[in-house]
Amino acid sequence: MSVELRRYTRAEAERMPAGRGAPAPEALVFRDPAGVWWRLDAASRSWLRFDGAAFVAAQSPPDTLEGAALLAQSTQPVPPGMDDAPQQYPDANAFMEGVVERVRERYERGEITSEAAEAVLCGHLVAGPGPRIWTVGVRSGSWYEFDDGAWQRRNGPPASVADAASDDVVRAAATILESDASLLPEPVADAWEPPVDAGEPAEFDEEPPPPPPPDEPGIAPPAPAPSPSAPPPAPSAFAATHRIPASGLEAWANPDPSVAPAAWIEGGSLVRADERNDPWMRVVTQQGTRGWVDGRRLETL
Repeated sequence: MSVELRRYTRAEAERMPAGRGAPAPEALVFRDPAGVWWRLDAASRSWLRFDGAAFVAAQSPPDTLEGAALLAQSTQPVPPGMDDAPQQYPDANAFMEGVVERVRERYERGEITSEAAEAVLCGHLVAGPGPRIWTVGVRSGSWYEFDDGAWQRRNGPPASVADAASDDVVRAAATILESDASLLPEPVADAWEPPVDAGEPAEFDEEPPPPPPPDEPGIAPPAPAPSPSAPPPAPSAFAATHRIPASGLEAWANPDPSVAPAAWIEGGSLVRADERNDPWMRVVTQQGTRGWVDGRRLETL
């Protein structure tokens, strides 16, 4: 689901208006840094936590939350990064790193939305040899080069910087738009996919189907289907075994560091360990992301 997101403090979320003029209930859903979903009940002003099947009463969430940006206005007066002059940095690569760091800090403080942050990042790219387009991942701080139709993680910045106004650089940047790759190698925020509460009635996207026509005379109605002997079991809650360190971890499709990582798991996320191959450990997040990580850096719960 494509939703413009923003960081909130718990106090900001709790100050959302109630009664007339209050946001829709689905807008009062939040995600904490560990990936746990929370909902603020508009009537009772109490917090509910998603346990894997439904939102249930719980203690207050962490102080940092992420939610729909429509709940508040950005406090950012100018585009982040643009209040720093390039002359303050030794070279273009250092300036690029400074812009990305400033964008990340302002998003984490709730000063800008996810869309505003991504717009600034898309406007700050470096042209390396070739020329090829380079940028810095907003989450990891790693350098990426756009090569062969995809973003490739590199060990450092480009060795030299080309003239950004040249026709070759413009054509190189256009290849990103023409490809199936994302405009940025790392998203500012994870995809917004709030869970469905099993205890809430289903909603129709369209008009519900009309009732069946009445039985015709002389034709017996079909026999009702036999009722199941027992209801299907409710989905089990996610049983986490470890926590990702605050700095986050790269995840690989296989325990092979010679290939590029397949995913990035945000710091503080709760995960379940499914397999061990020392020092590697295969984990799965509450959102279903799977991968092999350095098991030595996991925090045991």
